[in-house]
Amino acid sequence: MLKNDKGWTLAETVGYLIIMATITIGALYGYVGAYFKYKTIKMDEIVVHTAVNIQSAYMQYSDYGNLDTANALKQHYISSSAKISENGIPLHLQDGKIEIFADSLEKDANDRSAFVIRFYNLDSKMCTALATEPWENNKNSGIVAMEIRANPDYQELNTLPLFHYCDGIDADLFAGDNHGYALVCMHGQRQDFPLHPSRAARACNCTEKTCMITWKYK
Repeated sequence: MLKNDKGWTLAETVGYLIIMATITIGALYGYVGAYFKYKTIKMDEIVVHTAVNIQSAYMQYSDYGNLDTANALKQHYISSSAKISENGIPLHLQDGKIEIFADSLEKDANDRSAFVIRFYNLDSKMCTALATEPWENNKNSGIVAMEIRANPDYQELNTLPLFHYCDGIDADLFAGDNHGYALVCMHGQRQDFPLHPSRAARACNCTEKTCMITWKYK
């Protein structure tokens, strides 16, 4: 060691550690943010690519009559960005179930001229990110509506109509006891696309991974 070199003082050491901690925390937050954005993009791909695959496959048919999750999985309609569980269940990137089924465009109709892609078990942050995506920008996508439920009643989903329709009901879906729910319509009197981030956050008001988003396409 050089003569009179006494090394760092305690204050200098603490200052160095603070600087390194700040840099490390900043880099960690940057990585976490970038990874979340990547996951959001891949979740988008699951919805969009799956919808395009289904629309292409059924182009020559009058409806989506035989479409369900098992059929979509067997025919490879589901985007490769999705995961498949050991039990053969399609999962999104937060390990929630993906469900696909045919539906109608109008309430109480018997036709199956639309189909639904549903994500279960999203956390609030991912639900909000997906809810505010500009789904309506792709005018050829055929999207009709998007429904958000923060705490879905699964028994109700099995006994009532599979989707709430954009049937001209004008309501404030974000007032009073409607927190944790939203219906977004491409062309309708309910909340239109795009969904504002503050409203998306209120709709995706789940404390655990219980948020559910349903997209309807024609």
